[in-house]
Amino acid sequence: MHNKIQKKIFLSVWLFYLITLLPVIGIIKVGEQVAADRYTYLPSIGPFLLVGLGVALLLEKARHKPLIKGGIVIAAAFIIGVLDFRTTVQEAV
Repeated sequence: MHNKIQKKIFLSVWLFYLITLLPVIGIIKVGEQVAADRYTYLPSIGPFLLVGLGVALLLEKARHKPLIKGGIVIAAAFIIGVLDFRTTVQEAV
């Protein structure tokens, strides 16, 4: 991916994050409440898109290096496993 395209994608995701964060932090009121926590899932999409872009770029750079690719896949599986475990624990609350 070219650097110019990466910058455009990063800027687009950053603007998406900022715009969707507005109802959560209370700058734009939605109803009578000061802040709308129920909308926090929308802004969280932005950082996850950036993480996905970062992983895709790492995999692209490690195209011919199977050990690095394997490490990325193992790290991603570990992180997903930890998040899965924490979600299961949180469900009990």
